[in-house]
Amino acid sequence: MRQRLKWILGIPAAAALAVLLIGGYVSSKAASAGVDFNINGKELVGYTGTDSVVTVPNGIEVIGRGAFAANPNITEVKLPDTVIEISYGAFADCTALQKITLPNAVTTIGDSAFNHCVNLQSVTIGSGLRTLGSGAFADCDSLSSVRIAANNKYFSCVDGVIYDASQSKIYQYLSGRQGRQYRMPDTVTDIVRYAFWGCDRLEDITFSSGLTKIPDYAIADAGSVETVKINAPLCTIGLKAFDGCRSLKQIIFPVSVTEIHDTAFDSCNKEALFVCEAGSYVDNYALEHGFATNSSAVYQISYFDEGKAEQSTQNVALEAKPEDIKENPSASNTNTGNTYVGTSYQTTDGVVLGNARIVSDRVFVMAGNMVVTDGSTLSGSQESVTLSAVADYAYYNRTDLTSYDFATEGSIEVIGQLAFARTGLTQAVLPEGLRTVSYGAFYHCDQLTDVVIPSTVTNVEAYAFEHTPWLENWRNSSDKEDYLIVGDGVLISYKGSDAAIVIPEEVKYIASGVFRDHHELTSVTFPAGLISIGSYAFAGCSGLTEKIGLTDTVYQDTTAFE
Repeated sequence: MRQRLKWILGIPAAAALAVLLIGGYVSSKAASAGVDFNINGKELVGYTGTDSVVTVPNGIEVIGRGAFAANPNITEVKLPDTVIEISYGAFADCTALQKITLPNAVTTIGDSAFNHCVNLQSVTIGSGLRTLGSGAFADCDSLSSVRIAANNKYFSCVDGVIYDASQSKIYQYLSGRQGRQYRMPDTVTDIVRYAFWGCDRLEDITFSSGLTKIPDYAIADAGSVETVKINAPLCTIGLKAFDGCRSLKQIIFPVSVTEIHDTAFDSCNKEALFVCEAGSYVDNYALEHGFATNSSAVYQISYFDEGKAEQSTQNVALEAKPEDIKENPSASNTNTGNTYVGTSYQTTDGVVLGNARIVSDRVFVMAGNMVVTDGSTLSGSQESVTLSAVADYAYYNRTDLTSYDFATEGSIEVIGQLAFARTGLTQAVLPEGLRTVSYGAFYHCDQLTDVVIPSTVTNVEAYAFEHTPWLENWRNSSDKEDYLIVGDGVLISYKGSDAAIVIPEEVKYIASGVFRDHHELTSVTFPAGLISIGSYAFAGCSGLTEKIGLTDTVYQDTTAFE
């Protein structure tokens, strides 16, 4: 049974009675329309008429909370140019409403303003809109597009999805959108709550590689969704994010996911397959919540432009592949494997063009936030540059890469996210001057037995050396200390099992997840020179009650003791 978005029309009876008892309302008749309005100053508080086409009187600036809610007769509402705000739930459950035009003066549409207007087909938004609430058009099953004034600086509607102007935030995936599949642009870094609520036509969705969090209720009650792909670096899935996705068959997780709310998959199909790394956070979550897991996908997702013959199948992986990352998503070039359609440049491993390096068949962007789509945008002349970073995904999955000489790159301060993950490296002698080894940088380098980390390193992020023989050999050795300390006092792993521990004095930085789920811990004594504690460092340490020597001067990530 399909859920209803509880927008609180949820005005309870007592509240409704209170509204009627509040003084100051003026009951007025609009002579031309012959309909009743309850008005308080410049706010239309309620409508009591039964007309199908309603004209709101001039001078009204605010359509109040639930003013027209659940009216079964209204098919169209005509607003005066004076209206500046459509409040929370103002037209919610107006099941006959088909058309509305919001004048240029409207700056705000509140949460759930048009929720469950199932016959709403035509919405026009003027140039002045600056604020759009969550779930404003949720459950509007007949609404496939919204017309937004070309000179509106804050919002756009593209292919049935309402974004901000830069397409970095999704406000509403319209329930009436005809496509069964949706590949989120990689420009998207944020999703509003309830953005996909009740999208009963949507079957396959791939999330942006720019997204770090799926918020509360984001995909809830999308009852037809079958397959989902999440890309790194997404790490958090919120409360009831996929609640009620009853058709869910498969969801692909990157190893970056380290936080899923207990209710995230409530009322989902319990036969759904979680595709994830064995032993990962997601693998453990699935086990605890009764979902099956696998390291490879069962269902392949094919994306196509409806009405066209051509069809392309997305590359299914556990981390975002470099070919999934669009350095400039607005560009028209389409990556189809080892070539870029519409370009004429030839790629050469190790060629430096300006401030970008071509690695294999893709651009390797250096530090400095330079955005590049392909080599055609760069100067053709080669020049020497001093690199400050090895970019995210630079050599990802290059199994033929068995050695790498960092000295040839000059000064490097950062090794980027998943930069050497799944390569064939056997040794990694990291250069002096290096400061940060980013998330998953050497993840699953299955031949990596020798690692040298210089004293300049102060930050080693989660999964940086996970699933490497180097780390596993240390963990399995019985003749070494329980603390793996590298660089300038960075504690990156702990293999002990004592209830009370004293962290060595040389430790300055506790990396992400070092003590995670060590339930046996009851007491920790921290060193006097400690500077910071990383994300989830002590998460799940349910028995930890005593923190000795931990002062307010130590930086603690907000999730450190979650």
